[in-house]
Amino acid sequence: AGGGPVRGPAERRGAPPLLLTQVNFFARNSARRHALSLDATPPEGWGERLSLRGEFRQPLLSTRNGNWHEWDGQVYADLPRIDISRIGRYVSLDARVREGRGALRAWGAVRKGQLVGGVPDMGLDGVDATLDAKLQPLVLRSVTGRLAVKQKEDDRTMEVSTTDLQFETSDGVRWPGGNMWLSHTPAGGRGSERRAHKADGLDLPMLSLLANRLPLGDKLHQALARRAPRGLVERIDSEWEGPLEAPRRYQARGRVSGLSLASEPAEQPDHAGMPGLSGATIDFDASQAGGSASISLARGALELPGVFEDPLLPIDELSTRAQWKIDGPRIQVQLANLRFANADAQGEAKLSWRTSDPATSTSGDRFPGVLELDGKLTRANGTRVHRYLPLHIPKETRDYVREAITSGVANSVDFRVKGDLWDMPFPDPRQGEFRIAAKVADVHYAYVPPEAAGQGDGAALHWPALTGASGELVFGRGSMEVRNARR
Repeated sequence: AGGGPVRGPAERRGAPPLLLTQVNFFARNSARRHALSLDATPPEGWGERLSLRGEFRQPLLSTRNGNWHEWDGQVYADLPRIDISRIGRYVSLDARVREGRGALRAWGAVRKGQLVGGVPDMGLDGVDATLDAKLQPLVLRSVTGRLAVKQKEDDRTMEVSTTDLQFETSDGVRWPGGNMWLSHTPAGGRGSERRAHKADGLDLPMLSLLANRLPLGDKLHQALARRAPRGLVERIDSEWEGPLEAPRRYQARGRVSGLSLASEPAEQPDHAGMPGLSGATIDFDASQAGGSASISLARGALELPGVFEDPLLPIDELSTRAQWKIDGPRIQVQLANLRFANADAQGEAKLSWRTSDPATSTSGDRFPGVLELDGKLTRANGTRVHRYLPLHIPKETRDYVREAITSGVANSVDFRVKGDLWDMPFPDPRQGEFRIAAKVADVHYAYVPPEAAGQGDGAALHWPALTGASGELVFGRGSMEVRNARR
């Protein structure tokens, strides 16, 4: 059939009937197979002429040939130029599309007369959509690539994947592309909610930018806003069971390069906050029971709020292997073969940390935990020793070291910490051990720095400094001692 106009039905949205003109319709039916095709011109403002195709099968034992509610098959739509904002008035969509123009080709899967999946190829401009009523609008200058949606035969599991998806935001920021696959099975009967996710080439800055526009959940939105992640997820493969915020079981492995995370201050004063970092590459394998990771930093930084007076610590090179175990409220972490270097120092260390026992810890809590740290610096700038003295050492001591040592090198610095961090720097030897011993050479050392001299008596003003001196600085339990100082 062909030629005349066709008036399509409108849904309950109050939209006017859809009037198609220059319609060419073809149908071929046999006992169990049906082929349909439609070519038509949409109303003015919709776009260019469109094509629809369908190939269907009906069950062998079907009693009515025309009962399309039993048909399975595929449909195809070719919309070479379409205003997609108008489609939402006639097709039920979870998203609200206010604007969007361009080319759209789509393949769809039909099961028992219902559309259960689709694969659209998109080439759209000027997209303005809201994916959920609680989210901010997603405004894109352009979007290209393929999106596939599939409902599996259990009628519960939904799979979504992308191929070469690229877009540009209204601010001119481009998503560089990447592939992603995810699966979601909602809770039902005796089964719990399950999710799985695979991806490569995910750009974290763009994901952060889009966080408030994608249905990722409130807790993930808040975490992305606080930590401001940057970097590239080269690959990730994960699955978890239970709510996304508190899964009962999960497994994740992958690699992230160029990773940066903002630090977070501690909720309580005099506590270390959440570390930040930049320039990291991490290969990880993690589960609810623990995991491991290889970590390296190159020309990056660590940010350690609540640890050093200046929390930002530049890093030229750093590498370590991390392992951790999780047993309910008990957590253990180990860093082996930790090696690091920057303009101030070079060294190595090993570290073991675990949560405290609230029943025996003076903190009455699991945090800040119990630390055992052993390390050694093989190269250090003597004038920067003060920079690496933790905040647990009194400020007047740190200031004294900064003013007293104005030149020199430290060719050996040993440091050891062992005990509950709540009690650091362990004034009672039974609580733990805290010691930093720095051997310095070719030092200009002022026993009474200029600032201190200005506050003392007249004799102090003429106290001679040691030049070209050597000796040892020992810090322990909140005090400092100078040993074997000589010229």
